Amino acid sequence: MSKGKSTSNPIALAVLTGDLVRYTEWTEQKRALAFQALIKATSEIVSWPGAQGSSHLERIRGDGWQFALTVPALALRAALKFRAALRGAEAEFGTPKRELPDLDSRISIGFGPKAPFDPNYLAGCDGEAFVESGRGLDAMKKEPGIVQSTVGLVMREIVFEQALVRICDEISRSWTDRQAAVMALALNPTPESGEQRAERLGIKRQTFEAHLEASQARAIFFALNAFETPIEEMQPI
Repeated sequence: MSKGKSTSNPIALAVLTGDLVRYTEWTEQKRALAFQALIKATSEIVSWPGAQGSSHLERIRGDGWQFALTVPALALRAALKFRAALRGAEAEFGTPKRELPDLDSRISIGFGPKAPFDPNYLAGCDGEAFVESGRGLDAMKKEPGIVQSTVGLVMREIVFEQALVRICDEISRSWTDRQAAVMALALNPTPESGEQRAERLGIKRQTFEAHLEASQARAIFFALNAFETPIEEMQPI
């Protein structure tokens, strides 16, 4: 992962642009719940190491949203955090199993050099990361998914990172609401224990760990570690 490394075109900013899928089919209650979930996820992401100075979550075009992240290496983790927050927004532990959750989003990640932006007002912002993020979203199919731009990367990195994004996207599409609720907490890079996270959800640690395993968390975190580690610092498995 070379994001943040000094180059002729240093990557120092990631912009995530999304829109909620099948938004017009949702009730007003679900629409409000979705944005509440995204805003809550943002409040946790900005406390991640290095993410100070990132933006608030800005609503755009009614069913869309945008977020600027000052630590690009954590962009994929942030995208998964937003997806988990949405898919887990209606989770009710201890109730009969439900169909797969219908709250989800398309998410496009754009990278670029550090550009000045007002963290409380992204509408007037410009720069490579904003442009690439918007273009990526426009090019996506009308279904949930996560994509990233390839600006500033050499071919080896492009293929490598696109594979990691695709793997995480495919796995996270199958999360149930409970698995997503568990992953929304597990994705935070904090020293919180599994027991503490389980308590936040009002469930037992064993239940938390069972949902974590079912969500294929090991594969997700293996991919995130690879995405977040500079290629020149990687070690053989």
